[in-house]
Amino acid sequence: MPRSLTSLLLFLTLLGLPHTALADVLDCSAPDLNATRRGTSTSTDGTVIAWTVCSALADHGRSEGAVYASVNEGEPRQLIQTIADGTAAEWEVELGGGRLLIDYPCFDEDESPMRCVRLYGARQGELKEMKAEVWSDWAVGAQRLEMRLAEGDIEGARGIAMHMGVAPEGHGNAVDRIFLAFLQATWTRAQHLAEAGDARRATEQVLALLAQPPILSPQGPVDPGKITLRPGVGAYAISGVLQVAPNPAILTRLVDCAQILADGGERRRASEVLAEVTRAAPEQAEAWLGLADVQWDQRLKRQAAASYGRFVALATKKGTPIPARVTERLVD
Repeated sequence: MPRSLTSLLLFLTLLGLPHTALADVLDCSAPDLNATRRGTSTSTDGTVIAWTVCSALADHGRSEGAVYASVNEGEPRQLIQTIADGTAAEWEVELGGGRLLIDYPCFDEDESPMRCVRLYGARQGELKEMKAEVWSDWAVGAQRLEMRLAEGDIEGARGIAMHMGVAPEGHGNAVDRIFLAFLQATWTRAQHLAEAGDARRATEQVLALLAQPPILSPQGPVDPGKITLRPGVGAYAISGVLQVAPNPAILTRLVDCAQILADGGERRRASEVLAEVTRAAPEQAEAWLGLADVQWDQRLKRQAAASYGRFVALATKKGTPIPARVTERLVD
């Protein structure tokens, strides 16, 4: 049997076994280990996980690895014992957003290097297994990135994204999911800054995200059914585009971020974002209202009247209240 398939089968088999079912439990204090790593990870919700990863030489050049962890100074317990295509020095452990991610090197049936992944829920002093799968390096990076963003670490997430590149084929809506995670984290930080009276820094947060999105779409024709954002600042364009589905969560946060841009004096950029949202999602009433307000502030009264008209039609249809300023400006 090929090494890769053997490794994968061992991984999938051992995933379902409690460590007490193994004939020999790997002890991380044993003298014959080939690598050991220890660390402590703390999440913003107060969860503290102390972990140890160790490995010993196994057959055919592989390693037998184990992970022990304790939550909030509780008793350590073994989470994993399995065969891996790498020593404990190549295992990664990360905590964030209420999740504990453990991944280590393995191969798929095509001899392609992959990462064997174990994902645990990590809240309220407990670890609950969520996933045991084999992922690509890109998919692991995406998970790690989302966990960083859930902790509010936008800079750390950007650092991971810089090494990921364009999403390979077969990763579904990963670009949408990652962009939404960045969008949500950016809006949260910008909103806090705006509420603290720092409109300039709030605006800069949103501008940075739109000027250099962390993940760009695969090269290919532009999909007219998606929101297409072209990165760059002024005359300094960045090669590529970002295309994301006009799902409700993305639409809402883009409109919110455009409002921060408009409040910070970046009306042109705000109108670009809102115009693209209304093109891809013409039933988004709040986007029409935001676009009309920006156009009004730019003294583009004819365009503003048309946008206000679209908003009124949608609001009337949905039974949404119409702000007094809309009626006044349509009469003006």
